[in-house]
Amino acid sequence: KTDLENARSTKLLQRMLPEHVIAKLKQNSGLIVEEHKEVSILFADIVGYTTMAASVPPMELINMLNEMFTAFDELCDFHGCYKVQTIGDAYMAVAGHDNRVEDHAKRLLSFALDMIEAVKGIQCPRSPGKHMEVRVGMHSGPAYAGIVGMKMPRYCFFGDAVNTASRMESNGFPMCVHVSVDTMQLLHDCFDFEGLGPREIKGKGLMETFLVVDDRTPWRQALDKFRGDAVAQSNGSSVMAAEDAHRDSHLDAHLEDGADGAYTDLSASHDIEHNKHRSSAVHSLHSHQGSGTGDHSPLGGRGSSQQRRRAASRSDSLAHSQRGEQPSSMYQPSHESVGSEDGRHRAFDQDGGCSRCSERLLQVMELERRERSLINTLLELRMEHNALVTTHTQLLEQQQQQHHHHHPMQHP
Repeated sequence: KTDLENARSTKLLQRMLPEHVIAKLKQNSGLIVEEHKEVSILFADIVGYTTMAASVPPMELINMLNEMFTAFDELCDFHGCYKVQTIGDAYMAVAGHDNRVEDHAKRLLSFALDMIEAVKGIQCPRSPGKHMEVRVGMHSGPAYAGIVGMKMPRYCFFGDAVNTASRMESNGFPMCVHVSVDTMQLLHDCFDFEGLGPREIKGKGLMETFLVVDDRTPWRQALDKFRGDAVAQSNGSSVMAAEDAHRDSHLDAHLEDGADGAYTDLSASHDIEHNKHRSSAVHSLHSHQGSGTGDHSPLGGRGSSQQRRRAASRSDSLAHSQRGEQPSSMYQPSHESVGSEDGRHRAFDQDGGCSRCSERLLQVMELERRERSLINTLLELRMEHNALVTTHTQLLEQQQQQHHHHHPMQHP
């Protein structure tokens, strides 16, 4: 009976821990920590699992996960790999932690391709005719391993290689194997790879990554989609750059046409660091509203003296606000320019002005209005704070007087 129980215990441990770790545990060697110069680490997760978990009954979801992970476990043993753990829908496996280090990457990649093939036979819950899909990522490099804690012992892996393998999975493609350059260099004689070029990988920066070329995976469709998305993103960036250049060219044209003393007077009160960005915006505003006369004036040649008065009023308002004083009058934009939608178009578009520039100027003016409102609110709060401090001081003085009245000092 004792031998039978020992056999069962040993069999249970073999399902949880590698053989060499079990041997160390039997020797009571204490803390188990191992350094591996090179291992291969694999992560796989289910495509669309979050949506599936929210819509599929728990029992059906658990049955599907059990079917999938049981198939993965059998393949893991077949290829001589070690299943580290499962977390939700994520499956982690390692090769090279034992004495078979010479072909660890080959065995783990063969396991990954068989995983993808096995998933094709597992149906999606509540989706007849559709099979499950997984993403697989893989990386090779140095790592540490060991058993941490006393209860529920688990042989865990630590190090940057674990994080990189996880990033390969999360940046991978459905039903494909996505690997790092380190894994590719170990296997380029055994497998074919297609480079994706330098990619921005979260937490890692630019990395060269590769797709495994295999007929069992839709690597070509994934590659076409990746390149198409990259081209679309590049075109989008080009369009945005062209729009920025178009806008800046109009602003520069107005500046060259004579942004006179209006901005100079205003910028004199903007020497505080946190107002630099606002100075740039106000510069654009007054360059449009006060740049010269005649054909270049967005307000139809009203002259620049009125613009200077507005700029001086705004400068005075900011100077008072920075000293904590209540400004005598706050600058209010002309109703002719911003009072209505028709006024906006009349003010900014009648002489060939750019609609994008007018929209930007209106945004600047709205931001200024909000800033003035916040300054006024801050001043009111400061006044309320001073009043509360005064009231508190008076209450303390009254309490002290009452204390002296009830407890007069006794002189000898």
